[in-house]
Amino acid sequence: MCQIFEKDLFVKECFSSIEFGDKRLNKRLEKVAKRMIDNPEVSVPAQMGTWNEAIGCYRLLNNPHVTHKRVQSSHVMNTRKRAAETNKTILFIQDGSEIETQKSTKGAGPIGNHTVQGIMMHNCLAVEYDEKNPKVIGLANQRIWKRDDIILSRSETRSQRNKRAGKESEHWLKTLKNIGSPPEKTRWISIGDRGSDIYEYIIGSKKTGWESVTRASQDRLIEVNGEPRYLKEWASSLEICGSQKIWIRKGNETKPKEVKTFIAFGTVSISPPKRLGKKEEPIILSVVRCFNEEEGIDWILYSTIPVNSFEEAFEKINWYATRWTIEEYHKCLKTGCKIESNQFENVEPVEVLLGILSIVAILLIQMKQLGRDESNTLAKEVTPDIVLKIICKRYQLDKEKITVRDFWRAVAMLGGFLGRKSDKDPGWQTIWRGWSRLLDMWIGAEMLVDM
Repeated sequence: MCQIFEKDLFVKECFSSIEFGDKRLNKRLEKVAKRMIDNPEVSVPAQMGTWNEAIGCYRLLNNPHVTHKRVQSSHVMNTRKRAAETNKTILFIQDGSEIETQKSTKGAGPIGNHTVQGIMMHNCLAVEYDEKNPKVIGLANQRIWKRDDIILSRSETRSQRNKRAGKESEHWLKTLKNIGSPPEKTRWISIGDRGSDIYEYIIGSKKTGWESVTRASQDRLIEVNGEPRYLKEWASSLEICGSQKIWIRKGNETKPKEVKTFIAFGTVSISPPKRLGKKEEPIILSVVRCFNEEEGIDWILYSTIPVNSFEEAFEKINWYATRWTIEEYHKCLKTGCKIESNQFENVEPVEVLLGILSIVAILLIQMKQLGRDESNTLAKEVTPDIVLKIICKRYQLDKEKITVRDFWRAVAMLGGFLGRKSDKDPGWQTIWRGWSRLLDMWIGAEMLVDM
């Protein structure tokens, strides 16, 4: 069942067992989280409903015992536990982003082009792999930090810039170390974009027990059969082993699109960078190239898992193509939860709010995925009867035949989705608006029953 129907249980699992040293803080956190789930896109005062409740929320966010790490501790542990309990391939998709704060917020650091300030973050989503509709399990790790104020200076030297970039690049490997080595008999794969093309991350992940698929960004000097080559020139010379259609998303597209791509693969040796001296040995990696010039696709992927066939190469491509999930998650967090719209005097309550809303955003993206469910599961098997009756009555649907996908498309129609045959799948914004309306109807129906 979707966790949105089990909101009380979901909130309790995420927040009731956190070690604050004061059970009253747990109860307040649960209450705040429920209010934010009901109305994620409005301000804190509007979410809380009354001024007294808003004051209670602000006190919680400013309490020194309530930290970003503590707020997320139960959720990330539950996510890792669920990932360990399935026998399916779990992709741990990493990516960084920024949260902008008000200019008056004390303690934030420069972000973007140095004209605004905020918080840097590095997220890792645990995603159950499915070629068409991958399922987000939860947030496996979130790292946050602030850049030094010195970066605001236009006189930042190349040495300073490289040193900063080096520190920030460490979050890829630190994320995996924080999650821990994959349990036995599991298939956990770390997925990274071009920002993860870092020697220390690739070799470090292997030493930590992880396998990884990384998109290349640097035109590295490599060795192929003992001969030095440059990566991009060598990859372009690889013999095409076949073609296959893959599901990808571009820009703001809400539905994956099938695109024909050409595939090639090979094996290379990468030597450690000079800065590491002789501390590390060269690493052997499989390289997969996936391209279609007309569609503007040209991926060169490193895989720590050996690739010896077209089928194995295509598998790695499909894993990487799932990376759009985390980009959508960031959009849910910023646009759906309006994390950047709240105003605080200091950065610490922003960090705590980010910790809470990052979990709320998981529910948003899970709801969107239900709207794309193609399993033909009947809605009556997983949906509360009263909610199903409301939707079926509103749109004259057959309660015994409506599927999960039909149900959530109808919910989206409450939020403005037209639901025509030619329409693409609804986005999370229309689903969430529809859900907010349905929630009011649900509450009203239960009140009538109790009268």
